[in-house]
Amino acid sequence: MRLCVVSDIHGNLHALEAVLADARGRGADMLVVAGDLVHQGPRPAETLDLLCSLDGDGLGAVRMIRGNTDRHLLEDPAAERREAVEWTRERLGAERLRRLAELPAELAIGDRLVVHGSPRADDHGIWPHTPVEEFDSPRWDSVLVCGHTHQAMHRREGARHVVNGGSVAWPLDGDPRPGYALLEGGDGDLRVELRRVDYDRARTLAELEERRVPGREVVRHYIETASFRNRMREGESGRGEPPRRRARERAEEGVR
Repeated sequence: MRLCVVSDIHGNLHALEAVLADARGRGADMLVVAGDLVHQGPRPAETLDLLCSLDGDGLGAVRMIRGNTDRHLLEDPAAERREAVEWTRERLGAERLRRLAELPAELAIGDRLVVHGSPRADDHGIWPHTPVEEFDSPRWDSVLVCGHTHQAMHRREGARHVVNGGSVAWPLDGDPRPGYALLEGGDGDLRVELRRVDYDRARTLAELEERRVPGREVVRHYIETASFRNRMREGESGRGEPPRRRARERAEEGVR
């Protein structure tokens, strides 16, 4: 089975449309959406509607999970998130929020375990050098598919694999083009292609302003630069991932 994996769409409709257009020509049997679907972007409702309309549309069956920002929309928000969460909730409405609430936190597709952050938590990211003991799980037999970090990666741990297709909305690896992954094979012969496509970023940036999206200054920086606003050195924390920051900084940056 050939899987197309996308994640971290964050309501960036035009980036999603570009990724799907590219993926339709790649012969995928299933589209897997690994969370963070709608929040923090200018078109949350349209993005969710598009995802829910795709089943059989040149991409095979569609399977989705929720990510941590989807979960935030279903919880009582922390003070620093309240304005942004309420903005997105108003645009989604009750029926779309119900659809988000019905999504699982993880799913298994054959020997692929799909999570948002890691098997430990939806906001625990796996970076290239995160020690395996920090995210290992008996549920991970062969292939672990994840998102959350906005950085594309294919990592091998013995006979097992970790695959992150990057982010549709705003990659944070220095390349602003949306990313996704194609997976095929298995049982020691997994083939992974990490793809990048381009789209009209100016259109999304204009919509951030037109729709007065809360936190749009940070999102604009992400889309334009594909980088964190604060300098973060991988491995500085001794965990192979960017160091923890104060809660206010994390909220401002929108780091998942």
